[in-house]
Amino acid sequence: MMRRIPFLFALTAFLLFAAGAFAQVPQPGYVPPDVGEQGLAAHNEHLAVIELNCTDVASAIQMRNELTRRGALVSLITSPRRMLAWVPPAAREAIASTRLETAVGNLSVLSVSYSTAEFARNRSMDQINAEETEADEAIVEFLDFIKRPLTDEDRRRIAEREAEIEALMPTIDRQECTSILETGEDAPYEIIGGMPAVGGEGDQVNRRTRLNGYVVHSSFFLESQTGSGSWNWDNTVYTRYRNFYIVGMNYWVTFAARYGKTISTWWRLYGPSNSVTQINGEPVAVGEDSFIPVVVLRLKVPTIFNWPPSWSGIGTGTEWCWWYNKNVRSAYNADDAICGFIAYKPSGEEQIWPHASVISWNNGDREGVYFAMDTRYWQAQHDPFAAPMRNVIAHEIGHLWGAPDEYRDDNCNWSYRGIPNINCQTTHAAYERPGFNMRGWDGIMVGNYIRGNSTATPVH
Repeated sequence: MMRRIPFLFALTAFLLFAAGAFAQVPQPGYVPPDVGEQGLAAHNEHLAVIELNCTDVASAIQMRNELTRRGALVSLITSPRRMLAWVPPAAREAIASTRLETAVGNLSVLSVSYSTAEFARNRSMDQINAEETEADEAIVEFLDFIKRPLTDEDRRRIAEREAEIEALMPTIDRQECTSILETGEDAPYEIIGGMPAVGGEGDQVNRRTRLNGYVVHSSFFLESQTGSGSWNWDNTVYTRYRNFYIVGMNYWVTFAARYGKTISTWWRLYGPSNSVTQINGEPVAVGEDSFIPVVVLRLKVPTIFNWPPSWSGIGTGTEWCWWYNKNVRSAYNADDAICGFIAYKPSGEEQIWPHASVISWNNGDREGVYFAMDTRYWQAQHDPFAAPMRNVIAHEIGHLWGAPDEYRDDNCNWSYRGIPNINCQTTHAAYERPGFNMRGWDGIMVGNYIRGNSTATPVH
C-alpha cells in the first residue's frame, strides 16, 4: 500500500494542475491594430516567437494563460516549447520574465524574439540541439516573411491584383462551400454551442456560432506518390501556402480578441515531405473519401473499442476525420479539434473547390470537422500573397466555427457571435452606428476579405 501513495499523490497533483490549466481562459489584454484602419504592417509588427521550458501540453496551456494575463495574445502553440504571439512593447518585459511555480515543476519563458535573427541570437546550445516540430520551424520563418517591407512595386502589383479580384467577383459562380451532414445520433460529448442569434426568424440553433478557447488544428499538405512527380509540391508554393495558413489561423485569434475572447491553436503541421501526407495518386483525383482515411491511419490506428463511425449518407472522409479529431481533442484536453487538407495542383481549374465539412447531431448542435482545397482556387492560385487581404483559409475555418456564407440576401438573418449579420448583400442600418448604412460589405465570409471596406461595424 505504501508503494501506491507516491503514484496516487502524483496523479492527484496532475489532475489538480490540469484542472487549473484548462479552466476559464483569461480575457485578452492586447488586441492588435485593425488591418482595415492601420494596415498589415502595423497589425503584424508585434508578432513574436516565445520560447519556453515546458515539457507537456498541460504546462504549455498554463503558461499560455499566464502570458495572456501579462498582456500577450497567443495565437499558435507549436510544441510545449514554442508559441507565436503578439507581444506589445509595453508587455515585453513582463512576458520575458514570466515564471510559474507549479506542482510539476518551475515553468519559465526563455526568450521573446521578433525576427529570425533575434531568435537565433537568443537560443542556448541546449535549445539549438532540441528536437523541433515542423510547425516550430514554420512560425520562426513566418516572422521575417510577414514583416518584410513592401516595395513600391509590391504595392503596385497588390493593388492591380485586388482590382482584378474586384472585377471578377460578380462573374464567379460562388458555390455553397459548407456541407451540413446529419449523423442521426446524439453528440458523444458536450458541444460548445456558442451564442444564439439576436432577433430574426427561424431556428436559433441554425444561426449561432461557437466560441472556443483552446483548439487543436491539424494541417496536411498532401503529396502525390506518382512516379512522374509532376504534381509534387513546388517548395516556393508550399512556403507561401504555409504562411498563408498561419495568417488564416491568426485572423480568428484577432477577431475574437476584439470581443474579449481568447482563442489559441495548438498547430500540428504535416508538410509535403512528411510520410503522413504521401498519397498514392493525385489527391485531387482520388478524392477526400480516399485520402483522408489513409492520412488518419498513419497517425491513429482504430481498435475494436475505438473505431470510426459509420453514418448513413456521410462520406468515409468525414467519418474518419471526425474520429481522428475526437481522439486528438481528448489527448490534448482541448475545447475543439479540426483539420485542413491542401492538395497541390500545378495548373488549370481547381478540382477541390474550397469547402468545409460539418456534422449535425440530433439536438441540432453542429461540429466542424475539416476543410479541403487545392492550389488553383481563383483568388489564391500559386501566389496567395499577391492578394494579401484575401484569405480563403480563414473563410473555411470560419465555416468550421459555424459562420455561414454571406453570399446572398437570405443569409442576412444569420448572426455571428450574437451580433446580427448586417454585412451582406442588402442595405441595413449599421449596428450601433446611428446614421450609417451598409450595402455589400466584403468581409471574410463574403469574399474572403480580412480587412472590410466599411468603418460602420467591425463584425461580419
